[in-house]
Amino acid sequence: MSNVIDTVHNMCKENKYESPEFQVYLNDLPDNDFNTVFKSIPSFLEKYGNCYIAGVAGSFYQRLFPTNTLNFVHSSYSLHWLSQVPKGLECNKKSILISESSPPQVVQAYSNQFNKDFSSFLRFRSQEVMSGGHMVLVYVGRSNPDPRAMILAV
Repeated sequence: MSNVIDTVHNMCKENKYESPEFQVYLNDLPDNDFNTVFKSIPSFLEKYGNCYIAGVAGSFYQRLFPTNTLNFVHSSYSLHWLSQVPKGLECNKKSILISESSPPQVVQAYSNQFNKDFSSFLRFRSQEVMSGGHMVLVYVGRSNPDPRAMILAV
């Protein structure tokens, strides 16, 4: 969050514009604890000033905001978390992850669940982001096309 705000402040300064105010929504599941994050807000505001920060509880695989209300969406290292454990893992030797011994149907089950979840994520954000808005997604990926390989890349 600070990198984005620093970049905007620097661009405004270079172009002799007044820096805008920021409304920042932090999202996480309802069971996760926002207390540590909220305790860090006063020092953040001391440095950045015109920022208004709120927590929004809920899954990002559902609607979180009204239609056409967001200018910018940033999601880092979260889209690899699926909305649910895929169905059809009975043949995966009681494991809930893909390993070298996982049969092809387990790989397909995870792929199907990711495709469903990612499509939902994009559909909901497309309703929430206003025309001309932007979205930056950062998530882990594989450099090896075999999903059972343990090599990850960013």
